[in-house]
Amino acid sequence: MNLKLGWQKAQFAMGLVCCLAGGVSEAAVGLKAAVEYPVAVGTSAQNFNSNLGFSAELDFDGWIAPWMRNYLSVGYSSFTLRSDTLSSFRLIPLIAGIGLPGKVTEDLFTVMDFGLGGAFGYINAPGAVSYRAYGYFMLQVRGGVEYDFGSGFSAFARIPVNFIIGANKMTYLAYSGGLGFKF
Repeated sequence: MNLKLGWQKAQFAMGLVCCLAGGVSEAAVGLKAAVEYPVAVGTSAQNFNSNLGFSAELDFDGWIAPWMRNYLSVGYSSFTLRSDTLSSFRLIPLIAGIGLPGKVTEDLFTVMDFGLGGAFGYINAPGAVSYRAYGYFMLQVRGGVEYDFGSGFSAFARIPVNFIIGANKMTYLAYSGGLGFKF
């Protein structure tokens, strides 16, 4: 009985992987890289100075629906503690989301994206005996513009607003700009 149930789970998993891989192969796949300047918002902003960060994104146009953009994103944001300039709070967000593109001109597009995921945050304090690491649930809403240069190359500017939800809540936005390439 357990062998039969195990085989059914394996068949389901293989079917799901084939379905996802088939959907991705027909979709336009793109890669984007950005430099970000995160800014803490609210009461947490009183404790942090911003440092430059970055993000990388994998796009799948038309994966779920032909009019929708889908993406997987990983980033790095860093804030220096105001009380101790050698210490910092660092975040590594992992986001999966959908985007709703709009067309302004033939080459200029607007985007409104919504993402869910998690973030790994830790405090880097030189000379400390132990490090505190935290896992967070994360929501992201971002808007921006993108200009298509042709041949798959594009440039973009956007402002993601990140809501980190956990034992300690934090909200930060990031001024972000970068380049993209579609395969």
